[in-house]
Amino acid sequence: MKNTQFKLTGLGNIVTGIALLSLFTISSCTKKTDTSNDGAKFVGTWVGTSTCNPGATQNFIITAGSDGNTVNSSGTVGGAGCVKSATLIMKASGNVLTLNSQTFTDNCGLTYTLSGSGSINGNSFTMTQTATGAVNATCTFTGSK
Repeated sequence: MKNTQFKLTGLGNIVTGIALLSLFTISSCTKKTDTSNDGAKFVGTWVGTSTCNPGATQNFIITAGSDGNTVNSSGTVGGAGCVKSATLIMKASGNVLTLNSQTFTDNCGLTYTLSGSGSINGNSFTMTQTATGAVNATCTFTGSK
């Protein structure tokens, strides 16, 4: 019985080997990116009320963030004479919005840590935020576009 062996010899086989290795290297190093755009459904002005200010109509404005799943909401922290602008950065996944803990310092040196979560159900948006530090409170906003 005769055994057949294959050898990579010659310039053509070397080039073919390098090309195959290059394809493997390129395909195995390709970064997988998330192309979802879950944040888009949250972007806009939501009009409603908050448990921290009962009876008063409020706007909760959400703008597009750095990618399709990131959204922002600008506001302020601090009391009279200490007010400082702050932008919350939130992540959307499906119909859920997550505000991971973010700490801000007002113009008087007091710190505020904010966290929370929200969701869309039909045309309604609900967002619960908890503040700790210089203020300790939990507020829930409910509104619609």
